[in-house]
Amino acid sequence: MNSIYEKNKNDALIYHNKYRQMHSSPPLSLSEKLCNDAQEYADYLAKGSELTHAKNIQDGQNLFCCQGKIFYLYICLTPNAEIVVGCWYEESNNYDYSNPDDPDNPSHFTQLVWKNTKLFGYGQAQSESNIIYVVCRYSPAGNVMGAFDENVLPPQEVRPSEYLPIIEVTYHIIQGLTSDESAILELHNTLRKDHGSPPLTWSKYLKETADKRAQEYIDSLSLEEVTKIQNYGENLAIVVGLNV
Repeated sequence: MNSIYEKNKNDALIYHNKYRQMHSSPPLSLSEKLCNDAQEYADYLAKGSELTHAKNIQDGQNLFCCQGKIFYLYICLTPNAEIVVGCWYEESNNYDYSNPDDPDNPSHFTQLVWKNTKLFGYGQAQSESNIIYVVCRYSPAGNVMGAFDENVLPPQEVRPSEYLPIIEVTYHIIQGLTSDESAILELHNTLRKDHGSPPLTWSKYLKETADKRAQEYIDSLSLEEVTKIQNYGENLAIVVGLNV
């Protein structure tokens, strides 16, 4: 494996254990077998297979994929192990400690901090269309019904700022737009200003067109261009592994 893989594998273990410590879970140890299994499945996904969890395995698993840069906390970042694990941990904001067996609770976060898990494996691969796939495997597996309350404990400390690249971006809610739409438009214009380009204005027509295009890509299970477009540009991103 190359040096980028080795760095991401080691960093993924480090960030897993930092988050686990916050939830009173013991550190994970690297497993060569789990790494081999995770890498084999990442390679399988990168060949164009549908992004689904592996079936008929005893180990736990978390998946992540994206193409190019990831739009994370209102800034574009190149995905790495810190970002991937951080995205999974962000699901903790939606975890209901008062109802731990709720099937709607986020599963990436719970597997990440699952107290009884002891071993960890990491794999990553890139497809011909430059989609990056990350697969993590865990043993013993987490997310066991009836065992959440004893394996997913509340955090004992506030998350230190160095755990995630949290970047403060000030934006205002624009009339008629949602907070996410306002933030995306303002970030575009902030970056355009740095390059001497005039600000963009919001187009309801282009928003509706973009929504339709996004559904086309979802239906096609691919980021390859599904139909030709004319008269306007297009940027694409796909992220799996966090709530958007």
